[in-house]
Amino acid sequence: MGNIYTVSAEGGPVQELLPRNQHSQTPSWSHDGESIVYSVARDGHEDLEGLFILDLKSRKSSKVPGSESKRDPVLSFDGRYLLAVDDEDPSAVVVYDFHTQVWKTVARSKNFYRIRPTNDGKYFYFQDLLSAGEPIFRMHVGDWKVERVLSFESMLKGDVVRCRFAGIMQDGSPMVIAVRGGYEIYSIDLDLP
Repeated sequence: MGNIYTVSAEGGPVQELLPRNQHSQTPSWSHDGESIVYSVARDGHEDLEGLFILDLKSRKSSKVPGSESKRDPVLSFDGRYLLAVDDEDPSAVVVYDFHTQVWKTVARSKNFYRIRPTNDGKYFYFQDLLSAGEPIFRMHVGDWKVERVLSFESMLKGDVVRCRFAGIMQDGSPMVIAVRGGYEIYSIDLDLP
């Protein structure tokens, strides 16, 4: 079973946050650092699957209504919206509005990868791994307009085999890891006792 743990940035003991009888995964911090949203894998018990928000002060979790088929949750900067991928329609990114308590589809893609908010709270970025060029898109929070901002067609024609969206930099630009193909051979001299 998976679980969620925290440890101080300065080091120290690891704290287990949830009961061991859940398969908790894909945790994401709220911007204020007071809660963590996470998904619980399907296990046949509807009340124990879906998306949950853990209040770190009380250590109590509350289920997000209607989230049974959702995974990979991410909270918006202001905490009003929760974005996730819908397992019933894996081509859809859905958003839950905590004010209206309604889920709606806001984007479609062949294969969503790593949905992340910007630090200013204006956008969510995501990558489509199966479209040509493995493009990165952004969605404007509120109206959910999607625009393509970056693509890797030319890099992927060279010795780069993958480009993976790794997150958002402090200035709001996407951070990308480029994986090069091929192998390099090294010779190492060891002096063993």
